[in-house]
Amino acid sequence: MHSTVHAGGVNAVTYFPDGNRIASASDDKTVKITKAVSGEVEMELLGHEKEVKRIAISSDGKRLASGGLDRTMRVWDASTGTCEHTVDCGSNVLGLDFGPDGKCIAAGLENGEVKIFNVDSAEFEATLSGKEVFVNQSSYAKDCQGVLCIKFSNDGAYLAVGDQDTTIRIYDGKTFALLSTLQHSTETECYVRSVAWNRDSTKLASAGGDQKVHIFAVGADGSFEYEKGGNLNLSGHMDHVYTVAFKPDDPNILVSGAGDKKVIVWKMDGNALWCGGDLTLTGHADSVMCLAFKPDDPNILVTGSQDQTIKVWNLATGQCTSN
Repeated sequence: MHSTVHAGGVNAVTYFPDGNRIASASDDKTVKITKAVSGEVEMELLGHEKEVKRIAISSDGKRLASGGLDRTMRVWDASTGTCEHTVDCGSNVLGLDFGPDGKCIAAGLENGEVKIFNVDSAEFEATLSGKEVFVNQSSYAKDCQGVLCIKFSNDGAYLAVGDQDTTIRIYDGKTFALLSTLQHSTETECYVRSVAWNRDSTKLASAGGDQKVHIFAVGADGSFEYEKGGNLNLSGHMDHVYTVAFKPDDPNILVSGAGDKKVIVWKMDGNALWCGGDLTLTGHADSVMCLAFKPDDPNILVTGSQDQTIKVWNLATGQCTSN
């Protein structure tokens, strides 16, 4: 896997479901699809007029969505590279995710809205304004700031939306009714940069400008609260944490990447405490903006950085396997 495929910072990276290809998005206004083993560029998707900030791939691997600072979302045929839809979202696209069934795409916008795009009808089916916040069985109005990250739970039950105002909105993943609002941090200007669900949707991780990762537990009744029995805030990074993900085969392991150029692997010990530092991946020369696990081998991790490189790591050895 060759590490340099872009001429600008890498903002998003992900594997295709079969693990054979990697998609990446960059400040160079392109989306590139590379072969996972050789790093050979298979496709270059052109059309965005400004930086591409987010990408998402449907669960069947047939479609890829991209969004960025040109206020558009584009939906591509992932096998041919043909752009099927160019959608004016009215605001910069800073968060993007497919629903698990591949029929809808959630786009998080700089103006605070989340727009739900129906792939089949090629129309928006809902707009979530974020103006109402639901806390402790009561609601109140607020001025929502920009959305920076968005993620459906694997079972499709929930949609998590991370905002610039330090909150995480939780929506019903099917009706898009607002269920709860979580507080990532009480620190000012502590943007929520990344959210991630574990495989069975019982834990939600958030990362942001407070240099920490926070873990929330999802109750059987659908309630959300800080995970009990251990440390609530995972501290170890020395700069904004831009990306976080649970290891697909182990809910007690997660990884995070940050502006300190490091990737930290966190593990829950026998006392239900999250510990980091046993494995820290270093090698990037600038902020680590994105990461993703290989679906068919969860010990393989791909990372993208503002240093314009993509690196592939083996967590079993702690070694970088890319050139």
